[in-house]
Amino acid sequence: MKKYITVYLLRHGETAMNKKGITQGARATRLTSLGLKQARNAANLLKKRALTAVYSSPIFRTMQTARIVCKHYPHKIIKLPAFGERNYGILVGRTGKQIMKLIPDIKEQWKRDGMDWKPCKNSESIRDAYRRAVAGFNHLVKKHKIGDSVLVVTHGGMIKCLLLYFTKKGPEKYFKISPIPHCGITEVLWNKKPLRIRCLLK
Repeated sequence: MKKYITVYLLRHGETAMNKKGITQGARATRLTSLGLKQARNAANLLKKRALTAVYSSPIFRTMQTARIVCKHYPHKIIKLPAFGERNYGILVGRTGKQIMKLIPDIKEQWKRDGMDWKPCKNSESIRDAYRRAVAGFNHLVKKHKIGDSVLVVTHGGMIKCLLLYFTKKGPEKYFKISPIPHCGITEVLWNKKPLRIRCLLK
């Protein structure tokens, strides 16, 4: 008999902006043909799991991914803003080179502010995103009982934040974690703490 809640963390499939190295933020970008294939692969793996509920970031690319996965389930997709993409503010729609041109002293700002650095006033720092992800996860698991299995479709940065929380490393180690692949699936067995964390699909 299971003595834990199983949580599957799934990053959305590839978009054209991902492919071009453009910061997306909350923009409504569609999956590429590769992204659709990635989502179908994830769906084929997850259809063998008996999911209790499916949650998603409300952003289009995650919802598109979730809908493909949910073809195998009768569940309604529950939108959770807590798992939405980090608010990048003025960086959205720009490549790395364009960002450097926009903020020439960005490296100096990073050295000064670290994980509390924000692109602009109404944006989020990595620490802000970390706190939001952790609060969202803790709220989610409290809604479920031992034996439940839930899917969360979200963004690479949010999964990294949660992995840091599970391993008690904090947001300061954010860049020590490798990028999460598109439609990568992380399985977490949870009972007040992570009992096991493993990657099911890279």
